[in-house]
Amino acid sequence: MGVWSTGYFILALLPFLFAFCLPKWHRRALLRWIILGWGIVVTRLGVWPFIRLTVSGEKPVRKPSIYVFNHRSGSDAFLVSAMHRPMIQAVNGWPMRLPVLGFVAKQAGYLDITNLSYEQALAEVREHLEHGVSVIDFPEGHRSASKELLPFQSGAFRMARDLGVDLYPGVITGNEENPTRHFRLKCGRIHFHLLPPISANAAQAFPSAFAFKQHVRNLMAEACAEHEVYP
Repeated sequence: MGVWSTGYFILALLPFLFAFCLPKWHRRALLRWIILGWGIVVTRLGVWPFIRLTVSGEKPVRKPSIYVFNHRSGSDAFLVSAMHRPMIQAVNGWPMRLPVLGFVAKQAGYLDITNLSYEQALAEVREHLEHGVSVIDFPEGHRSASKELLPFQSGAFRMARDLGVDLYPGVITGNEENPTRHFRLKCGRIHFHLLPPISANAAQAFPSAFAFKQHVRNLMAEACAEHEVYP
């Protein structure tokens, strides 16, 4: 994985430097493509054949939407590249403090939700959606490191209702120990499955964001059970 990443960074160096000569939204777009490329290289080439990724379910569309995924490990941020769409992610503060990677994430428009009020986050997400950029959120808030689906936070579901956009649920199974808390990788299989979207009108039909959240969590729990990866 290190060899493939190093080779990719060398190839991406000139586009990366060129990005900072561009206006804000063009710079962000190019950096998102670079990040997406790295995710594909890592998940498709860097760990093959020791870890194999299979993909199923819906195909993401160009229409800007909100995507929510379960959060088993740190590899989730890379595995969402399986959609082959450049998007931004809403993350807790610590990834943004990483050397180099945190800087690139900020420049690409990633959202540090720990330092934003709901109103500020809503304004940021609205701006990205208006520029055609979809947003990825992990509503559990932190990694479970297990097959257990933790309670969801309501932010992404409230935003989908407030902004009137479609919401795509998705599940990632088999990566609860890839990597482990000690950053070790194990041989195995990982499955990525994208569920059908929930339209803005359907989201509005729920009596509250809480009810909407619980409905989506139930759908994702069922999908996790159906697509669970076993050794």
